[in-house]
Amino acid sequence: MATELLEETEINHKGWFCVKRNDVFCQEGYCSECIISKRKLKIYVAHSYGRRRGLSPMALLRNVEKSIIYGIEIIKMGHNPFIPNLYHYFVMANSSITEETFIDLMTEWVKQCDGLFVATMPDGEDSGVQIEIDAARTYGIPIYYSLSEIREIVK
Repeated sequence: MATELLEETEINHKGWFCVKRNDVFCQEGYCSECIISKRKLKIYVAHSYGRRRGLSPMALLRNVEKSIIYGIEIIKMGHNPFIPNLYHYFVMANSSITEETFIDLMTEWVKQCDGLFVATMPDGEDSGVQIEIDAARTYGIPIYYSLSEIREIVK
């Protein structure tokens, strides 16, 4: 396993030392050759919600729960998930929040993350997941289509 090749020693508050390359990790936590992350990644969980499709409140809640299950798996891998479907509770508290506001919020969160995990891909180019994928592409955020791809990041 590639991570076994790296014996790290903290050298300062900004980086780590890679014995394999005799190199210092950058501030973002990557060795310049190995490209192996030594930090928890922020992974955006893109999962269908269904508000646009007019799903029932129970169906919306099921999609939130499915998103949480994916987030738990990402936590088990040692990363930090961002689960935008948790905004469901904002919708329940204040249904006057506009679609444009949610798109702006999601786009800002995608920009802050290290990767976007596509948990489900509903049909239609106007789906919220497709908007999130497009934002990730625009900002150069890696896109993962399976949990195993995320597991492979640090192997």
